[in-house]
Amino acid sequence: MKQDSDGSWLLVGLGNVGKRYTGTRHNIGFSVLDRWAEKFGAGAVRKTWSHSDALSTSASGSAVVACWPSTFMNLSGDAVQELAAFYRIAPNRIVVIHDDIDLPCGKLRVRPGGGDGGQKGVRSIIERTGTADFIRIKVGVGRPPDPRFEVADWVLSKFSSAEAGAVENAIEGAVTAIGVIFERGVKEAQNQFNRDPKADSGV
Repeated sequence: MKQDSDGSWLLVGLGNVGKRYTGTRHNIGFSVLDRWAEKFGAGAVRKTWSHSDALSTSASGSAVVACWPSTFMNLSGDAVQELAAFYRIAPNRIVVIHDDIDLPCGKLRVRPGGGDGGQKGVRSIIERTGTADFIRIKVGVGRPPDPRFEVADWVLSKFSSAEAGAVENAIEGAVTAIGVIFERGVKEAQNQFNRDPKADSGV
């Protein structure tokens, strides 16, 4: 994926709106974006759009539009399409943060493009924008410990106290990864965050 050298970024956290979903696995994208906004969106006012809440700010020397879709997860593409069109943001300057059940809890993966991996919010973005060429920051939420546990119920469950440390590290790591993408590009972010520490140490 060729990285544009200028223009605004669109930073999207995926989740479901409503108190019942706060702190759930499916809402880890919102959690990361909330943390990012605390650090870089101070003083910026959220604006209500047709399909999202968004704020405009700057970070790492670039203009950034941060987006919290106000639709349910499977309609997230409506928000992304609307903002990308209004601000004329190229697909490869869109960063989407979302949960991934195929990664262990707390593990991060940065990926430029690709399929939806079964994540309905990502699928909606691909369908509504007509492209898969946007950057993803995947945050691992793990699979159900019991195979009889429905995945749909699992992603709507809250993290356990035993997972709290891994989740906190993942949120901070994802915020750092966003900065690396903005400043040095997606390849550098992949180099930093996609490595397996155990493999690197020979364990």
